[in-house]
Amino acid sequence: MTALVIANPKAGRGNLAGRLDALLAGRDMEIIYTAGIGHATELARRARS
Repeated sequence: MTALVIANPKAGRGNLAGRLDALLAGRDMEIIYTAGIGHATELARRARS
């Protein structure tokens, strides 16, 4: 089973995206970056169903 990671790419002064990609490389995880307010909630609801 692939784990889903929902992340705000602007977190960490905008450095999260690059660091998260490197941290999770080679693991059975899918990263989805949010695009705006409420997007993380929408993504989580979709993943849950």
